[in-house]
Amino acid sequence: PMGPATTEGWNGQSVTHAVSRTVRDNAALLDASHGREPGSRYDAPAPDGSFLSALDADPKPLRIALWSTAPNGTKPDAEAQAGLDHTRALLEALGHVVEEAGPVMDGDALGKGVLMTISAAMAMIMEDREKALGRELGPDDMEVVTLRMREFGKTVPMAELMRANQAAINAAMAYEHFLDEGQYDFTLSPTLSREPDPLGRLSLSPVDLDDYGQAVTTFAPWCAVFNQMGAPAMSVPLHWSTNNLPIGMMFGGRCGTERDLFKLAGQLERAAPWADRKPPVWVG
Repeated sequence: PMGPATTEGWNGQSVTHAVSRTVRDNAALLDASHGREPGSRYDAPAPDGSFLSALDADPKPLRIALWSTAPNGTKPDAEAQAGLDHTRALLEALGHVVEEAGPVMDGDALGKGVLMTISAAMAMIMEDREKALGRELGPDDMEVVTLRMREFGKTVPMAELMRANQAAINAAMAYEHFLDEGQYDFTLSPTLSREPDPLGRLSLSPVDLDDYGQAVTTFAPWCAVFNQMGAPAMSVPLHWSTNNLPIGMMFGGRCGTERDLFKLAGQLERAAPWADRKPPVWVG
C-alpha cells in the first residue's frame, strides 16, 4: 500500500517496504502491510499463508539463474563479482543449482523509459504542490536534479510516455518467459554493481540530468529493472567487501513468489548469519 492519497507512484514503479536487520522482521512487516487498497486497479496474488510462517522450513532444491550482466550492459566490479561467487558457492552447498544465464531485454529503452516516467511524475506532483501552496517551487525547496526532472517531464510527449510503459511490460514478459523456458525458480544478481558509494557521490545537485541518470543506472541497474517489471525481489547481505562494506545479493522471481523468496532468505540467514555485524557507530 502507498497510503491514503494514491495506490501507486511513478506508474507503478515506486516501491515501498523496508530495510531490516533480520528476515523475520521483514516478513512480519509485510504480513502487517500487504494487501489490496480500496480503489487499486490490480492486486498481487494472495499468499498461501503468512510470510513469517515461510521461514519455518528450508526451501526445496532450487534452480537459480546467475544474471550478472544488467540489461544496460553494466557488469559487476571485482568486489560485487566476489560476492556473486561467494553466494553461488553457498547456494550450491545448500543443495541448489546455479547456472549463469539471464533474460534478454532492451536496456536502452528501459533506461530512457524510467527517466521519462519519473520526470513526468515529478512535473505532475510539483504542479499539484504549487497549487496547494499558492506559489512556485524553486531551489530553496527542491534539489537541482528534482527541478531539472520536472522541466524535462513537461516536455515528454504522451506517445513516448506510453512507449516507456510498453518497455516495462516487454521486460516483465521477457523475464517470466526466461524463467519458464529455463525452468528457473529465481534469478541472482548483485544488488549494486560495486560496493556502496561514499555519501555525496550520488549527489542530487549535478549540472547535467543525463550524467545523473547514467550514474544511478550503472550503480544499481538491476534494482531499477525490477521496479519497472513489478516482479518481487529481495536484497540479502551475504558478502562483505575488502573495506568491510556489505555487498547485497538480489534474488528475484515470478509475480506472487514472495513467500518462496522469504523461505530462501531464511535458509540463507541461518547458513550465513549477519545480524551481529554492526558498524563502529550505529543506532538500533
